[in-house]
Amino acid sequence: MAAEWIFLALAATLNMAANVVLRYTGESQAAGVAVFGSVLFLVAVGLFGMNLLAYMQALKKIPLSVAYPMLV
Repeated sequence: MAAEWIFLALAATLNMAANVVLRYTGESQAAGVAVFGSVLFLVAVGLFGMNLLAYMQALKKIPLSVAYPMLV
């Protein structure tokens, strides 16, 4: 029962980390297509991917009406 709540907390943490890294990517790189090849951008995409996996695991037991407001 507690595992889904841990997955939800992990999803929220990964989402926050991905957004911070993505913001830092935009500030440290020149604008344009070059941003998509930077290591920081790829790290942010990886964090968003792990966020998705953790959120999917949490949604197996927690109703969307409860989980979504906690993630946003």
